[in-house]
Amino acid sequence: MIENEIIGSLGETKLSLSLQKADSSTYDSQLELLLQVKGEPEATQPLDLVWQVKDRTKKTNNFEVTVPQEGLISLTDFQAKIPWIVYIYVEPDYGFYSMSHGLESEFGDLEAVLEDGQTSVPFRQMADILNEEAGWDPDKHQAYVKMDGQPIYFKGAIQEGLLFVPVKEFEKVGWEISWDADFATITLIKYAE
Repeated sequence: MIENEIIGSLGETKLSLSLQKADSSTYDSQLELLLQVKGEPEATQPLDLVWQVKDRTKKTNNFEVTVPQEGLISLTDFQAKIPWIVYIYVEPDYGFYSMSHGLESEFGDLEAVLEDGQTSVPFRQMADILNEEAGWDPDKHQAYVKMDGQPIYFKGAIQEGLLFVPVKEFEKVGWEISWDADFATITLIKYAE
């Protein structure tokens, strides 16, 4: 049944490939796709899409490529030479973040709370994303991030059982933070020391 529906909605769809020898060392190829999708039964005109690719390939004589034997490095070594810059983009309206560090990237959910023009995020989760060593001082009842072995204390508020801190608090441990009003995005950047 599903196969019949697909065939019915694709209508006169065609895919063709031709290969022709132009002369003893030249070949012409042409790929053509005609996609015709029928709409609702009341639609009078199907959607037609035509895509054509024409190419000419010329046979050449054999050639040599010299591969250097010295100065080659592995991808891991290359990645280690990339300046250590981490970019984190937080989209408070969507509860989303993305991170870029060299050739690596990650993304995920990050709840954000907007109060008095400030965006706050869950302290522990944000510290983990930023790869910061975080902790809790039970005597001071404050969260901290260690910097050069010393605790840097953060201000925040408990909401729904989680400690939320203003994103700006992470400037205390070396993150540059900016707001892009056009894209409603917070950017956090940290450079190598």
